[in-house]
Amino acid sequence: MYLKVIILIVTFLYMISLKNQYRQVGSIGYEKARKKLAIFVAILLILQSGLRHLYVGPDTVQYFSHFSEDIRLSWGAIFQNFFNVYQLGEGKDAGYAVVEKLFSIISSDYQFYLLFVATAIFVPMIMLVYKSSKRLEDIWLALLMYYALFYHFFSVTGIRQTLATATCLFAYRYVKQRRLLGFTICIAIAMFIHKTALIFFPFYWISQIKSVKTLFLIVVTSFPIMTAMGYQFTTQLALLSGSENYIGYADEGSRGAINLILFYFAVGAIAFWKYRKDNTFLEENSSVFNAFSIGLFLFPLSFNSPNLVRLVQYYSIFILVFMGYINAQKNKFPNKLILSLLILALTYKIVTTGDEYAFFWEYFMPMQ
Repeated sequence: MYLKVIILIVTFLYMISLKNQYRQVGSIGYEKARKKLAIFVAILLILQSGLRHLYVGPDTVQYFSHFSEDIRLSWGAIFQNFFNVYQLGEGKDAGYAVVEKLFSIISSDYQFYLLFVATAIFVPMIMLVYKSSKRLEDIWLALLMYYALFYHFFSVTGIRQTLATATCLFAYRYVKQRRLLGFTICIAIAMFIHKTALIFFPFYWISQIKSVKTLFLIVVTSFPIMTAMGYQFTTQLALLSGSENYIGYADEGSRGAINLILFYFAVGAIAFWKYRKDNTFLEENSSVFNAFSIGLFLFPLSFNSPNLVRLVQYYSIFILVFMGYINAQKNKFPNKLILSLLILALTYKIVTTGDEYAFFWEYFMPMQ
């Protein structure tokens, strides 16, 4: 928790320094300042995640064991695993070992591998925020929201899905460019790393829905239905995956990520309310708003298994952009009041969340 607060403070001070040098939003100097801040934030996130101790995060050490084993496998054994997984149904996500093996050509050091994984996710994530915002504050606000909502999903755990999500974020450029082949190739690669990436494939068409408000209303209306029928929906997704590893998710039972869902909905609702009469803005940014809506549609699955919150992350990560949307000046919209409340809520979430962190060179034993 303390390191996150320190990073937020340091980034805030750097942002203020840049704002004092470049005051005109949209000017060449201001855009250079935004790029500097985006790079600064990306570097800090990469270092924080990549330099973590082996015992930081619930599965970092398990991934270390897999890494140590997989890089010693022959290429023949790795490709044989594709047959075992996709023909015999033994194991899962054979493509992940390929990533590890390819990286071992450069280095067999696990710490460097963690830095590589962190770079893979944070570069496209910060690029998304940078390209979808206009102000320096938007980048800092996105960092604040990331720490409150997504830190545990991407910074310290879930390396396979982190790489799959990174590939999907990279594929977003092909959505904007309307290049289906490039998008399909990226999703196929992501699926070999983590099968859940398939759920992002329909986004190529969903992103183009211009009736943004209609989609949002349909999702809100269907939320109770998804909550009631979550078990059946989860079971079908597990069956479609073709792997027994995912079947158990439907039977786990969970109270769901209620706080996350409420905050996610609140931020989205504020953004939709602010731009409810600005159809031009909604259409221009339809892909981001539609990603939010699909994320909200999938959230009830977490009531069947807390693991299925990860299924939502392919879409919910786009909410980082909403902080910039809310921060934008608009007539009669209480920006300062709403942003102040959001900042207080996010800060409270960060401060009250119990985190254990240590760098790899420190002595560290996690609390049981």
